[in-house]
Amino acid sequence: MNHIATARVKRAQLALGVALLLGSIVMIRANARIVHAGYSPASTFSSYSYEAGCSTVVDTITIVFTNGSGSYDDAYQHGQYSDHGEFDTHEAQGDQYFQDDYGCSTNDDGAATASGWSNDRWHFRDEVAATTAYGQSYAATPHYDEWEWDIWPFTGHHCVDTYGFTNGRAYVYDHFTSASDGHSGNQSNYWGNTMAIAKCHGEYAYTNGYVWYIDLP
Repeated sequence: MNHIATARVKRAQLALGVALLLGSIVMIRANARIVHAGYSPASTFSSYSYEAGCSTVVDTITIVFTNGSGSYDDAYQHGQYSDHGEFDTHEAQGDQYFQDDYGCSTNDDGAATASGWSNDRWHFRDEVAATTAYGQSYAATPHYDEWEWDIWPFTGHHCVDTYGFTNGRAYVYDHFTSASDGHSGNQSNYWGNTMAIAKCHGEYAYTNGYVWYIDLP
């Protein structure tokens, strides 16, 4: 009888353990859907921008503008105002690429805070992607660019430092969510895009993997 009772207890414990494990898996899956809120980079969009061919990573996506109009320049139309960060230089399309369900293509739009050559600036490129949860959305790569002159030839280039992506995310989010037209935001969406990306002078730029959402209307 003791052996039978022991066996029953073990079977009951095993059944309880399996039930808890399955429950945990269900919760993990449910939470994953909630976190991305209909905009999962795994199924809809990659987590970075790339060079041509979408194999070499360039910048990290840290902002998603949600519930937009669908116009390619929607994020710029908001960002150009002073209380939104004064992204007054419009850059339609550009030299980076984004990977989505439709393949690898150049970014749809972009904007910067300083016009002209040889300026430090806040800058982002973005790509439009339709979503079921928030209508038209825009994945963006805001960052801080420092201008550096080359010794020869006498030209120059922009560089992103170690905290350029982190600071860029904060700059855009803080300006939009405190602007007069009242954009709401959410900072709890973890994408896990923490790759350290080689930039100038052997520095690596990276973030903590959180993508902050900003509602455009």
